[in-house]
Amino acid sequence: MATLAVGHAPTLVDCDLRAALDAAGVIGTWYWSASNGRFILDEGAASLLAGDGALAGAMLLPDRARARMLESDHARFERRFRIACRLGGSFFTEYRARSAEGYRSVIERGRLFHDEAGRPTHGQGIVLDVTEPADKPFSIVPAVHGERAEALLAKLVPPPPADAVPSEAPTLRKPPVGPGAAEDRRSSRWSG
Repeated sequence: MATLAVGHAPTLVDCDLRAALDAAGVIGTWYWSASNGRFILDEGAASLLAGDGALAGAMLLPDRARARMLESDHARFERRFRIACRLGGSFFTEYRARSAEGYRSVIERGRLFHDEAGRPTHGQGIVLDVTEPADKPFSIVPAVHGERAEALLAKLVPPPPADAVPSEAPTLRKPPVGPGAAEDRRSSRWSG
């Protein structure tokens, strides 16, 4: 990372990409070959998904590449991957994986490519850990504390004027069910 002069405000050019990726929860990357149906994971992905960072760079069968995925999530992952292979384009799925720290919420996002005849050739993507610690729920300003945080929040969400009267939020009724429910939903618009 570049060294900043005193008083110099950091710019996007000054940001450390790896630190930014870590902060966003990027664990690693994957590559899939249609010719042999195997995955190649980088060290981060191999550590979390296969349970062994030493498997990075090895061609792994799908079950080995996702050995730490919860069994109950395998069928959904396989179904989505097969659909993405057939259609090509974006691939996105969520699942849970076991780790030394407990269960992790994982997102995989990537792209599957086809040849001119429409057959899958390969795919590649990233693995994100989107687990939020129970004691530190998501916040729009998680790393800013104290007076700085209050000043930033005041800019983002200014307080209402002193003479403002609080308004009542609209409420929604539960949608009607049973015979004639569709007609009731159209006429009532579910509003209270």
